Amino acid sequence: MTLSSKKTKKTSPWVLIVEDHPLISISLQDIVKEGARQVNVKIAATLGDAIAMVKEDPPVMVILDLILPDSDTIDVVGALEYFKDSHIFLTSGDEELLEKTVARAPLHIPIKSFPKSMGYIETIDLIRKALVGEAGTNAVGPEEFTAVIKTHVSQTSIGIGGNKKPLTAKQLEIIEHIEAGLTNKEIARAINLSVETVKDHVREILYRLEAKTRTEAIAVYRQALRRARFADASGADSDKS
Repeated sequence: MTLSSKKTKKTSPWVLIVEDHPLISISLQDIVKEGARQVNVKIAATLGDAIAMVKEDPPVMVILDLILPDSDTIDVVGALEYFKDSHIFLTSGDEELLEKTVARAPLHIPIKSFPKSMGYIETIDLIRKALVGEAGTNAVGPEEFTAVIKTHVSQTSIGIGGNKKPLTAKQLEIIEHIEAGLTNKEIARAINLSVETVKDHVREILYRLEAKTRTEAIAVYRQALRRARFADASGADSDKS
């Protein structure tokens, strides 16, 4: 099942996020907008509300949490039939539970999944690849998207303050691992560096981002990604005028 093969929607393309945690639902909404700025996004906090919302006008995509106030994974699997005209992503903070639920899903309803621990850029890229085309985006194609954003972030957006330098390519790689929740030791193994070298990079990242903690650095980095995405979108619109 592909997005291009689905029936024509009665309204402009929209995405449904089914998530009861306000911070996570807002974050997912931002990610969808980063991936395809022209789609509308609606949020449901329960499975029952989600089912009611899709009956008249199926969205192009449903991002569905596995555990909701009115349902569990068994209910979610049983409700997938209601969303079969949409591109379905299941998500959860429990990766093992996510894998087991995907395995139990009906074969005639293709679904994808991503853990909530997935990195910010990776999640944007995943969603963009599913939305590009039908959502009417007019920026770069999905294969180029991550590279464009990283270039913007590296060259312009991360440099804050008069004497601060942009992050290097290696530092960008490291902060993506930090954003994904990896420890210094895990980052060192992932990119084949010593732990001490990673620590040095992390200290420099904090300095360049004017951040006191890793959490604060991630927040600054995400803001920079949004600015970079906006700059890219503005440039695309200017080219058309």
